[in-house]
Amino acid sequence: MARRSARTANVNMLNQVRNLDYTAPDDPRSQLKDVACERLAAEAAKLRPRSGRDQVGVATRSALCLLGRRVLALDAEVDKLDKLDNMLGRLVENTAPRLLEVFGVGVSTAASLLVTAGDNPARIRSEAAWAYLCGVAPIPASSGKIATSTS
Repeated sequence: MARRSARTANVNMLNQVRNLDYTAPDDPRSQLKDVACERLAAEAAKLRPRSGRDQVGVATRSALCLLGRRVLALDAEVDKLDKLDNMLGRLVENTAPRLLEVFGVGVSTAASLLVTAGDNPARIRSEAAWAYLCGVAPIPASSGKIATSTS
């Protein structure tokens, strides 16, 4: 989930860089004109506002630089998350390889189940015990009235 969020933010930032570049004054636009998407963030991060220029150019260069740096930071974050996911996958495979064989159970789901079950899976004696542990057991509720039979 964190990786998806970082990737989504990354794509949004790159779109902002490209859109800002389309409307930028000629100077910054010419520097990013034919830059490939893979290099766009790095090139935008290199832009520096120069004094003596018009205010729009300074503001545009500043915005492009900040957006480019943010994209590069998100790229680094995604790389770290990928490494953590690989490590988590190895841990789950070593701990409960059969759990990953269950249809629909991936590494994230298996890790969540293992954390919930803890070191003592014997305490889960039934489906009801598992539901209670997960916090999804039905809660008995009533209006407070007790039905009595009249005989």
